[in-house]
Amino acid sequence: MSIHSKLILGLSEKLKSASKSSNAEAAVAVLLRSVGKNSKILLVRRTENPLDLWSGQIAFPGGKRDPEDRNLKETVMRETFEETRINLSDARFLGSLDDMRSTLKPTLGVSPFVFLLEREPEIGLNSELEAFMWVLLYELRKS
Repeated sequence: MSIHSKLILGLSEKLKSASKSSNAEAAVAVLLRSVGKNSKILLVRRTENPLDLWSGQIAFPGGKRDPEDRNLKETVMRETFEETRINLSDARFLGSLDDMRSTLKPTLGVSPFVFLLEREPEIGLNSELEAFMWVLLYELRKS
């Protein structure tokens, strides 16, 4: 079993299913993909905008829940597609992490959802984002 396969298996065992209830108002997508024996994660850079509290930040794709969204998994799939044109219905859903609070807006709960992409997707950024990068997971762990 490859290091990547072990990582995904270990991660899957620690994540929650999407059916667990959440009081979060927003969701982000933690997108993983295999590159050889390594794993990469997608990060995006938000466009500079004085009206955006998270202006210019490096982040995961995602956003706030709309009233039409049936649940937060639907929110993260919609928001990720709107921001990056990545269709998560083709991805393997691994599970979700514990909800977090935004440091800039502590009243905002954010639910992270983890997906495995089988191949590198074509990315088309909307006006909320100015750049994206695939980062090796082991590089993040060294930081």
